[in-house]
Amino acid sequence: MRKQISLILMALMLLAAGCENNNNAATTPAEESKQTETATVRETTPEQTTPEPVTTPEPTTPEPTTPEPTTPEPTTEVPTIAGGYAVNDIVTLGHYGGEDIEWIVLAVEDGKALLLSRYGLDTIAYDDTDYDVVWERHKHVTWEECTLRAWLNKSFYETAFSESEQGMILLSYLENPDNPDYGTEGGNDTEDKIFCLSLDEVNKYCKTAGKRKCYPAKLAEEKGCSINDGYCIWWLRTPGITFEQNAAPHAACVYGSGQVSSHGAFIDGYPKDRFEGTVVETTVRPAFWYNPNP
Repeated sequence: MRKQISLILMALMLLAAGCENNNNAATTPAEESKQTETATVRETTPEQTTPEPVTTPEPTTPEPTTPEPTTPEPTTEVPTIAGGYAVNDIVTLGHYGGEDIEWIVLAVEDGKALLLSRYGLDTIAYDDTDYDVVWERHKHVTWEECTLRAWLNKSFYETAFSESEQGMILLSYLENPDNPDYGTEGGNDTEDKIFCLSLDEVNKYCKTAGKRKCYPAKLAEEKGCSINDGYCIWWLRTPGITFEQNAAPHAACVYGSGQVSSHGAFIDGYPKDRFEGTVVETTVRPAFWYNPNP
């Protein structure tokens, strides 16, 4: 009995296995085509890939940089006074000898300008005092004592400038040092509206011969001033050689060549001839400190 049961179970197992094989083998052509297409699609369709995540760089703060120090280019500021005048400019002020007077700006300081006449205006003696008086008066003539100073600050000042122009001319304190080459006493310091430059001042403000050369004005030329290649001699206020150096009194001057002479020219002119006395050949170039808005 047990043997029969075993045979039956084996028969059932074989039968089941045979049915499964038949099912696998019984595939229709359509199903096979479908299976083939599916396989083809599977073969031709690229595999989907997961893109790698894009990494956004973190913002970075640039390190602060310190600019290299730069040295600004030097700027030369030209000092001016009211009206815009600067050194070497020409100012027209006053009237003398039938002509307007032109002045050269020699310096600008603290809103004021030092002016020097552009031309030798006239032939005026440094001092026309009699020699006997000069001999008694220390044997030389200082700026304080000379007649040229008196003429500049009285006659010239009052006739060459209008009242309003006179108000623009400043009273100046002048130092009058001794002559550096001959030791002639310069005398006391003075206060003047109009003056001649000293040896120190002409060397300070007119450093070249070209800047010191001067043409005579029409009046000075007519009166017989000394001319060298068109240029004239002009007075400085510093005393030159004198009786103390066994010579007639002189005052320092600038020659037509532009050379500064501490020896100087005769204070009252040179002999014209033995009968007609002397003729003054040296011109005067007045100077003053100017403020157009006093």
